[in-house]
Amino acid sequence: MTTDAGTITSVEKVGPMQGLGGLIGVDLRVWFPLRTVLMVVVGLIIFGFMYLPWSAAPHPSVDPGFGFLFLGFLSVWSAVMLISAASFSEGAVLGEINRGTAGWLAAMPIRRASVIVAKFATAAVGYAVIIAVTGTLVYPILAGAVDRGGTGFRATVVVEVTQSPIGMWGRFADLPEFGNYLGMLAAIWAAVVFVVAAMMLLGTFLRSRTAVFGLGMMLVGLIVGGAIFGGSSVSATPAGAVWSVLQIAWGNDVALLTPIMSTLLLSIIVLGAAVWSFDRRELA
Repeated sequence: MTTDAGTITSVEKVGPMQGLGGLIGVDLRVWFPLRTVLMVVVGLIIFGFMYLPWSAAPHPSVDPGFGFLFLGFLSVWSAVMLISAASFSEGAVLGEINRGTAGWLAAMPIRRASVIVAKFATAAVGYAVIIAVTGTLVYPILAGAVDRGGTGFRATVVVEVTQSPIGMWGRFADLPEFGNYLGMLAAIWAAVVFVVAAMMLLGTFLRSRTAVFGLGMMLVGLIVGGAIFGGSSVSATPAGAVWSVLQIAWGNDVALLTPIMSTLLLSIIVLGAAVWSFDRRELA
């Protein structure tokens, strides 16, 4: 009696991002198309709830001004994007650990770093599409609303306007050119991406999803609070990215590159810490 002996090949080397492509393909299906379409619709609903009452105002060319619509939409929409980032990401890593999926993946020729990077990359792409599509869709409506909303002011209110650092809370703000508007969207995206990275890090060393979500909401509160009250002192932080968006919406001239790049750099650092922590965590 004879038997055929098969050849067993051991995996001698595993690349630093082994399995990343496959994991990205799986995680992209979480975001596309359902989640991205849902979040675009949410953004449009937020805009609709603000635009319709504003448009129905008896004298929109006088009060309320266009700045109220523009600033109000950006403020609420940015907050919703940040909150959704915390909500969607709170179980991205910890959920995999609790379900045992992370341990199963680690037993395969897949690097743990690939798990973290894949989830972060797909979330970053998903939010890039959500923010770009929503922002682009509402821009023509905002452009049409500028003439109705009245961005000029009478001489009788010039003192009140010039003494207010935000132009009477944005009443007389104008719509930025489309290129600058895209920069504003990029700043919102950078802040959202930072929240995603922070949630990944929290999920690598905490065992409670409630605790992860609670801390994530605290982080969102700090970013929003810093954007409102921090001023230029937070310009190189994620709060500064949101602050710069609000400043431009108020009609002030603020550079966007510094807060965007510094926030993305912080996101990479936090993501690196998440990879380091996940690589050392017991998954059993």
